[in-house]
Amino acid sequence: MEHSARKVSYIFSEELAKVSSLLPSNRGRSIMVHQLVAAFQIFQRRAGEGAIVASVLRPSVASREALQAFHDEDYLDYVLDPLPPNERPNHDTGKEFGIEDDCPWFRGLNVYVPAVAGATLAAAETLISGRADIAIAWDGGR
Repeated sequence: MEHSARKVSYIFSEELAKVSSLLPSNRGRSIMVHQLVAAFQIFQRRAGEGAIVASVLRPSVASREALQAFHDEDYLDYVLDPLPPNERPNHDTGKEFGIEDDCPWFRGLNVYVPAVAGATLAAAETLISGRADIAIAWDGGR
């Protein structure tokens, strides 16, 4: 029986890890996860029978146009606004978008959203194109 190596795309950039580590519920977690992956040399192993061959894919930041394919304008206006909600003209709390309780607004949300969406889109694109059998984007989603 012939086994070919599994192609893995590991979605990562220093910028993405820094932005993802801003999450109030996960401060520093992204950087720690990527440091552990590097320390254990998870993707440094040689190809062999049934092996995993990984490549690091540096994602780009999602454009507003790309985000509009999945989110409505009001949501994007809210999450991409760098001003804290209490400094905005309408003092919108974000409750209508689920930005509350365990998913609060945080300084850097306007940078986090396009960065994480870009990582998720990069993972999807590498799978759809066949460049990878597996895509890992640890920083995807809240």
